Amino acid sequence: GEDLGLIIEKIDELIPNSNYKKIILDSNYDDIIREITQNNLFSESDNKDKNFVVEDFNHVLSTSDKGESKKILDFLNNLKEYKFNENIIFILNSKDVSKNFIGFFSMLNIKKLNKLTIRKYCFDELKRNKIVLQNQEFNYLVDILQPDSFQIKNEIKKLSLVDEKITISVINKLLISDISKNTFELIDNFFNRNYEKIIKQIQLLETLKIDFNEIFNIMIAQLFSLKLYRLNYLENKSYEKICKDFGVQIFQIEKWKKLILSADISQIDILLNNLLELNIFYLSGRKNLNTYLKIVLLNGGEYGI
Repeated sequence: GEDLGLIIEKIDELIPNSNYKKIILDSNYDDIIREITQNNLFSESDNKDKNFVVEDFNHVLSTSDKGESKKILDFLNNLKEYKFNENIIFILNSKDVSKNFIGFFSMLNIKKLNKLTIRKYCFDELKRNKIVLQNQEFNYLVDILQPDSFQIKNEIKKLSLVDEKITISVINKLLISDISKNTFELIDNFFNRNYEKIIKQIQLLETLKIDFNEIFNIMIAQLFSLKLYRLNYLENKSYEKICKDFGVQIFQIEKWKKLILSADISQIDILLNNLLELNIFYLSGRKNLNTYLKIVLLNGGEYGI
C-alpha cells in the first residue's frame, strides 16, 4: 500500500507498544545487515526477541545487481533457517518484488483508502473519538477529507476537542482554514491528476473567501521545496539526508514523502514556470490571478498563458 498511516497501524497491531527498532534505509542492502548484526539478531543471547521494521526495502530489491541479489538471498535464507523472519517487517510493494524473493515473505496486503473504505475509516475514527455526526455533516466530512489515514486521524482529533455541536460551519472553520495545508493538498492532487478534488477544494476555498494571492505565494514556495527535496532524494535515496541538508525534522516532511519519491521534476518545472509567468502578467494587470491559477491547475500546469 501507499498509505504510511495504515502501514504503521498494521505494524502496531503486529508489534504492540512500538516494541521495535526502525531501520530507515539510506543507501543499500549493507545498511540492513549492519543494523541487524549490530543488534546481535543471530546471537544465542536473549536478543532473539528483538523486532525490526525495514523501510523502503523496495529500493534494495529493485536496485540490486547480481552480487547484491545473492547477498540478499543468503540473508533471507539465514532468516528462514534460524526462524527469525517473524522478527523483521519489510515495508515494500509486492508488485515490484522478484519471484526469487517473494517466497521468503508472509505477505500482508495493505490497500490505500478509496471512496468506499474512507467512509468506514472515518466512521471508526469518529466512534473511537466518541463523536456523533448527523448524516449531512458526516457525508460532508468524508467528501472534503483526503484518502490519507494520517490526515483523517488528525482532523477528527481536532473535532474531538470541540465543545459545541459539530455543524458544517464548524467543520469548515476547523479543517479548511489552514492555507498552507490546503495549498499542499492542491499540489498533491495536481500531481495525482485528481482534478475532481481540485475543483471541489477550489469551490470550498472560494466559499470561505480564502485569499488566493496567499495560496499562490505559498504554492510557489512549496514547489521550490519539493523540487529541492526530490533532487536530493534522487541523489542520496535518503529522507534523513533531506532533513540534515535542509534543516527540517522528519515529521515535517512526512506528508511530502510520496511526492518526494515519485514527483516528475519536469512536471514541477512546467508548473513553476507557468505560475511565475502568470505572476508577471498579474503584476502588469493583464491577467486575473484567481482565474488563471485555477486554469493552470486544471490543465496539467501546461496552460498557454
